[in-house]
Amino acid sequence: MVESTASVFSRSWQILNRNWIIVVPGLVAGVLAGVVRTVLGPHYVVGSDGEWHVVGSGLFFTDLALLIQFVLFVASVTYTTGMAGAAWRTGTTALADGTTAFERDAGKVVVALIALVALGVVAMILSIPTFGLAMLAFIFFVIYTFPAAVIGEIPGIEAIKESVRIAKRRSSSTLTMIVAIAIIGVIVGIVSNLLHFVPLLGPIAGGLIGGAASAYFTLVVAGEYLELKASGA
Repeated sequence: MVESTASVFSRSWQILNRNWIIVVPGLVAGVLAGVVRTVLGPHYVVGSDGEWHVVGSGLFFTDLALLIQFVLFVASVTYTTGMAGAAWRTGTTALADGTTAFERDAGKVVVALIALVALGVVAMILSIPTFGLAMLAFIFFVIYTFPAAVIGEIPGIEAIKESVRIAKRRSSSTLTMIVAIAIIGVIVGIVSNLLHFVPLLGPIAGGLIGGAASAYFTLVVAGEYLELKASGA
């Protein structure tokens, strides 16, 4: 299973190199979310006393900003996962594959995401007495939720159950994948943070690298999901 997982990482990189369009949904959603936070979020101004003061945008605009960011996240996840599934099945993908997935599966992703947030809160609370093990277990068992909802077209709550079932049956492959993603993620994070010190182009390059890494991880999880499903998981 470790060899199979290694091949998934290798193939995911090949697919990404042939289909950089997969990076676009995440980048667009990230830029739009930043604009929303800037426009609707609180602002800092210098008062008559010469001190900095926070000028709130109001509860309505704060809630509106959170709602828009939630929608953008759902769109990003659904588009990218749908495109990843198409790329794994045919070797190529386009934004049209993401649009199809969004129209068909966005509702499933919304339900799954709401349930994941609730479960995540419980895991965070339990992480205090378990020294973080509860959160690690949470990540381990729900890692295949979005591929199950979008690629497998399984309803939200059932997609979480499907993820748990696959993770339990293929624990070694799943753990190997998560550890490898974590290591790559740390390296990407360090590089992106260093680039932020480079004037002008540094933050842009860091954002592009982060977006590419996110798309790559989506391809890896989608590929592993398809691989394990094909093996009878």
